[in-house]
Amino acid sequence: MRHVALPPDELAAHLTRHGVPEAYAQLLAFIDTRLAAEAEAEAEVSDAVERVTGRPPRNLRPFLHA
Repeated sequence: MRHVALPPDELAAHLTRHGVPEAYAQLLAFIDTRLAAEAEAEAEVSDAVERVTGRPPRNLRPFLHA
């Protein structure tokens, strides 16, 4: 699964279209932007799944259909 970053205004608009109140959507978009900027989490790849389970990670779709 990959997180796709949206500009804050697009993210807020998307959330609002899906029923999130506008003020809360703006807050969530701000938080998302700050977390991504501070942690650079979107570019991070981890081997945690394989270290914990002993097996390589799988794509999400086959996992959900299993």
